[in-house]
Amino acid sequence: MEVHHYGCCSNCNHSFNSRHHWLSRNVERLQYGNPDAVPRQHSCCTVLNSEVFAQYCGEDCAWEGVFHEMAARGITGGRLGSGPVEPCSKCGTPIDLTQPHVTFELMDLTEIDQPWLSSVEPHHSETVARLCSKCGGLAIEESESISERPMIKEPISVQA
Repeated sequence: MEVHHYGCCSNCNHSFNSRHHWLSRNVERLQYGNPDAVPRQHSCCTVLNSEVFAQYCGEDCAWEGVFHEMAARGITGGRLGSGPVEPCSKCGTPIDLTQPHVTFELMDLTEIDQPWLSSVEPHHSETVARLCSKCGGLAIEESESISERPMIKEPISVQA
């Protein structure tokens, strides 16, 4: 059986296999359901933008990397709650989680490569920080879902 290497750890620089960890910067918003409704309404997280900026070979390297990445950004953190209003992990400003905001997520996953499809099987994901739009550098275009972005109004001509 051939072993595929999926990259090098951002912490220890060793290569890793299909099961590894990603640290990503996401722009997301939450929609809260009513747990008392019948049928029960669940909360939903919509990820508007996601950028993986570090990969780790295992859990130990991942948490060491998270500590260094957050410290480098001046994020001291604190206990994260479930909202709907939570403090920014950097400046403490209240964040309305139903509006677009920045999160840093650590995900334990397996990458699956087939000749016809590449996909990711998530095993566990944890929010390690939440930032207000100022501290997170939230750009306006990041805070719109694809369906909310303006459509192209003029036809595109393609030269053959």
